[in-house]
Amino acid sequence: MKFDFNARKFKYGSASLVYVALFVAIVVVFNIFAQFLTDRFSLKLDMTESGQYSLSKDTKEMLSEIDEDINIYILSTQAAMENNLQAKNALEMIQRYNTESGGKIKYQFIDPNKNPQFFEKYTKARNAKARALVIEGPERYTVVESAEFAYTLGENNTSKVYYQSEEMLSSAILYVSSKEVSAAGFVTGHNEGEVAALETIFEGNNFETSEVDLLSGIPASINNLVIAAPKADFTAEEIAALDKYLGIDGNNLYVFWGMQTPTLPVLERYLSEWGFEFPPYLVCDESKAYMTPAFPVAETVKNDLIDEKMQGELMPIFPRTRAIKVTFTEKSYMRVVPLMQTQKTSYAKLLSTEKPIEVLTRESGDVAGPHTVCAIGERALGSSGQDGIARVIAFGTEGFADEEVVGIQRAYNNTFLSQVVTYANPDTRTMAIRPKIVSNYDLNITEGQARLFNVLLVYILPVLILAFGVIVFIRRKNR
Repeated sequence: MKFDFNARKFKYGSASLVYVALFVAIVVVFNIFAQFLTDRFSLKLDMTESGQYSLSKDTKEMLSEIDEDINIYILSTQAAMENNLQAKNALEMIQRYNTESGGKIKYQFIDPNKNPQFFEKYTKARNAKARALVIEGPERYTVVESAEFAYTLGENNTSKVYYQSEEMLSSAILYVSSKEVSAAGFVTGHNEGEVAALETIFEGNNFETSEVDLLSGIPASINNLVIAAPKADFTAEEIAALDKYLGIDGNNLYVFWGMQTPTLPVLERYLSEWGFEFPPYLVCDESKAYMTPAFPVAETVKNDLIDEKMQGELMPIFPRTRAIKVTFTEKSYMRVVPLMQTQKTSYAKLLSTEKPIEVLTRESGDVAGPHTVCAIGERALGSSGQDGIARVIAFGTEGFADEEVVGIQRAYNNTFLSQVVTYANPDTRTMAIRPKIVSNYDLNITEGQARLFNVLLVYILPVLILAFGVIVFIRRKNR
């Protein structure tokens, strides 16, 4: 059989083949080049509805001010990061930090199994879980656990993933690069409650923490003072030290009362001057609580101090909380603003040594809610009120930041306390960034429907595509 290479069909067929081959080659080269750019410069477009991979304005501003290199050591292999959904999100964010900072945010993978000597310098990372981050700056270093990258909330057939990699990364970078950090002091000497969880919250907001003995003097560097569930009363000298401390602009006092906190006449008399009283009532709620009525779920009171929209669908849980009585809202140069209150379904039970609480369900004699469980008092300083502001922030519970509470996936406690600390320290730069929310929906189908989809996708659809191609080929051949 002899081919006519000058035939019209052969010429057009050859030209078409050349064009197709050229097009395929261009597509392949383009994809290789695009992949190089995205890997090297993180140029991926963020098409997600929540802006899952986009950096906030605050983060970009913070990165633009970095003048020394920051190193991020990823305690994992690249493959392990990319094969985990939440870790992959964190890795993508790290790559964007690298690009946005002009290369000043550097990162590298460290396999802990192959590099055990790494922990000789970074001892705080020794017990960190896989995929944790060690972030080192010119001043100090810190560790971000992989569990902090994101959390998932599920309800019915829908689950929502709250990605908080940006907040964790930005806060850590700010902490390790700041030449000075604010200080928080924890008052001792009154058989106070456990403060480790509260220390973690402050340290996560870039504060250095230490213990403070009021009679030995409060260091000038401490602008945040914490009293955590004291069991013994204060002396007149200690109250005088507190009052002097709260006479300085920008100083804040946080008071965490406790279910077991006894009557403390001296301290309570001073706090009443700020508009707070702690009557002996335990707040419960059978309808709006977590696991037990003694863990009521509160809600943010609309106010002009913090963004109540940050709460979203999360739960402020107040375990074993006392009710706070606000004695005034405005007085001279002072004001008191309730921040959190329990639901209308809540009730308060009398705490009495003579008649211990036997049941947590509602009984006659219980005081109907809602009840204030967190409030802030502000005092304008000076004879004219123009010399600054001091604040007292009161919580009805000592367990607000306990691990058993903040570890609950839907708990709002950690974020709320960080918001309060951020508001009370306007001159201290902190990073409060909303989590990026991604919704996942389950497709509920029967086993028979699943088999049908399998047949359609695996067999019928390919056959239809092949048949369509054959028909097109035959029609063109017969032209």
